[in-house]
Amino acid sequence: MGDGFFHWYRDRWSRADARAVLAALDANGVRRANPGDGRVSLITGGPDSWGEQVATTACGLVEQVAFVDGEVNFQLWVSADTDVFTRVRSPEVGVATVVLEFGLDGLADGELERTAAALLRVVGSHRAGTLGFVLDRAGTTAELDWDAVLAGAAVPVSPLPDTLGLPRAYVPLHPEVTSVVRESVAYGDLVVFDRAGTAPGPAGGTAPASGGRGVAAEGRDEGQGRRQRERDARRGG
Repeated sequence: MGDGFFHWYRDRWSRADARAVLAALDANGVRRANPGDGRVSLITGGPDSWGEQVATTACGLVEQVAFVDGEVNFQLWVSADTDVFTRVRSPEVGVATVVLEFGLDGLADGELERTAAALLRVVGSHRAGTLGFVLDRAGTTAELDWDAVLAGAAVPVSPLPDTLGLPRAYVPLHPEVTSVVRESVAYGDLVVFDRAGTAPGPAGGTAPASGGRGVAAEGRDEGQGRRQRERDARRGG
């Protein structure tokens, strides 16, 4: 299993947005509360501790996520035993207000596909405010500076993720994508590129869903070690 991820860039974020997005995730099977014990957990991000669970409530999580200052880490659940490490953070560059980062490592194949499809549906039902998104099941692009890409920088996208939603205005900045992915799907203000063909997508439409956690270039020499510490701590490693 690689450190697969789904990153969702939004240029609008409020308490109402946070409440609606978390409720939509719940409704699509990526839940705030562990279905086994009902626990809702924040995850510490240092500097004094890494990856420790801190109990909160569903409403408390909304408040934490809505008014993120830097970043908020927490767990979502696809089963009583399988979590999706999630981070909401404020990027340092560009017009995105927040980035929602979903870690897809540790998911079995069926769980991975269901979770990826659920995230695409949630993005589709919350297109307003969506600046772009990246799905990389294998995590091959985890070190790419996605913040820069979604800020409009001509950073080469190589290798390609499974699915990439770019603002239409940014597409000419990335000929490396259009030269490899011959077909794209218009998706509101975005153009979506998919390496595996199209499949039923968000909000009942047709949008790419592809066939593989990473944190977008945290700057980020400590990124890989940090993610490993978080995983080990929350899983008792």
